[in-house]
Amino acid sequence: YFYDLTLTIAARLKATKGALPSKIGIGLGPITSRGTDSLSDASGSAFIASGEMLEFLSASSSTATISVAGPVPHQMHQAIIRITDWMIQGWTQPQAEAVAVYMQRHDLHTNKERATILGISRQAFEARVNSSGLPELADARNAFMHSEFEAAT
Repeated sequence: YFYDLTLTIAARLKATKGALPSKIGIGLGPITSRGTDSLSDASGSAFIASGEMLEFLSASSSTATISVAGPVPHQMHQAIIRITDWMIQGWTQPQAEAVAVYMQRHDLHTNKERATILGISRQAFEARVNSSGLPELADARNAFMHSEFEAAT
């Protein structure tokens, strides 16, 4: 869930014209309380790790925009996030728009329907998604979705 959420957020941000540069910190670990809408009362090591990652990304001279940490971060999680971040940074705005529609619109079952949302042909939609690298991330997404951790993004 949280890997797909990260992809969706990153795609929406990248697809938005004039969007400010953003950072995403993913915290792995237990969540004691998901808190209210403001998240000010959320608690658990996943939220602490997420906040620490945002601080690290903000203070770092690295080009990374997404990072992951937690009480027991696996090298697999870190490696997948590094590759995903690198891929996302290379997306064009049209690729990001297509990925965002693909990730968000679960009510649409065909690429023709998804393409209609963007006002493009099915072939153009598929070209954008395929050139984004999203299909190649399928195994990474599966590994993340079957992770034993809860996460805060």
